[in-house]
Amino acid sequence: METKTMLGILMLLLVAVSVPAFADEGMDEEIDEEEVELEDVEEYEVDDSDEEEVEAFFHPLGAEVRLLQLKRSITRNILVGNEALEFLAENEPDADVEMLNEILDELEALLEQIDDLDMEKPANELAREFVDLKKQAISLTQEFREELREILPEGEISQLRQRARNVEEHEILDELKEQAHNRIRENNAIKVQEMLSNMGMSDEELVDRVRTGDVNAGFAVSELKNRLRSLHGQDVADAAQRIREEASRITVRKAVAMDEIIDRITERIHNASQKRIQKAEEIRSRLPEDADERASERIARIMEKHEEHTERFNEIANRIGQAIGGGR
Repeated sequence: METKTMLGILMLLLVAVSVPAFADEGMDEEIDEEEVELEDVEEYEVDDSDEEEVEAFFHPLGAEVRLLQLKRSITRNILVGNEALEFLAENEPDADVEMLNEILDELEALLEQIDDLDMEKPANELAREFVDLKKQAISLTQEFREELREILPEGEISQLRQRARNVEEHEILDELKEQAHNRIRENNAIKVQEMLSNMGMSDEELVDRVRTGDVNAGFAVSELKNRLRSLHGQDVADAAQRIREEASRITVRKAVAMDEIIDRITERIHNASQKRIQKAEEIRSRLPEDADERASERIARIMEKHEEHTERFNEIANRIGQAIGGGR
C-alpha cells in the first residue's frame, strides 16, 4: 500500500479512536458537557446517542465522565422538581403531590446508586448500568412532568418554567460540571499519550497542556495528525497496525455491551411499568372516593404506555440487533 494511502487510513483511525471521544469547553462541535441529557428523550429507546455514550466507557476515564454527567442531569431535574413542589405549595396548596414526591425520592435513589457503583467493574458492565440508570431517570422525569401537567393549568406551567431556570445557577451543578471537565481533560491527556506511543513518539509538554486545559481536544488532534505525517516506511505500517487493533477492540467491546443493554432494557420495561401501576394502586386506595376516577385513569394511562413502549422497543431492538450483527 502506498504511503499516501496508508496515511489517509491512519488519519481516519486517529480521529476515530483518539481524544474526540469527549469534548471540552473549546470543542462545541463535538460532544459537549451536556450530552447526557434527560429532557425530551423517549424513555427506553436505544439510539445512536446511547451507542456513543457506551463507546466512551472503553476509553480511560470514560465511565467517570459519563456518570458525572448523568449525576449532574439527574441532580438538575431534582432541583427543578423541588422548585415545582414549592410553586405548588404557593399556588395550588390543595393539590395532591404524593406521586410527585415519590418520583423525586426515586430520582434521589438513583444518585445513591451512581455513588455506590463499583468503578473497578469491567467497562461493559458499567456501560450497561449507566444506560439502565439513565433510562430510569428519563422515565421518572417524564412521569413527573406528566403528573405536573395534570395539576397545573398551562399559564402556571409557563410561570414555573421561568422560575425553574434559576436552578442552572446552583453551585452543586457547577461543581459537578467542573469535576466532569477535569476528568475529560485527564482522559484526553491519556489518549494523546497513547496515540503518541502508537506512533513511537512522546511529547510530555503536549500531554500536560491537554491535561491542564491549556489546549483543547481539537488542537491536540491537529498536533497528532502533524506527527503522523512525519512518519515514513515501516513506521507508518507499525502505527497503522497498532491503531487498527485499538479501533477493533473498541468496536467489538461496544457491540457486546449493546447486546447486553438491549437484553437488560427488555426486563426494565416490564419491571418499571409494574412498579408504577402498583404505586398508583396504593395511592388510589388512600384517596377519597371522589378522587378514585382520576387514579383509575392514571393506571389506564400507565398500562397504555407500557404496551406502546414494549411495541416500540421490540422494533428498535430488532433494528439495532441486526445492525450490530451485520457489523461483526
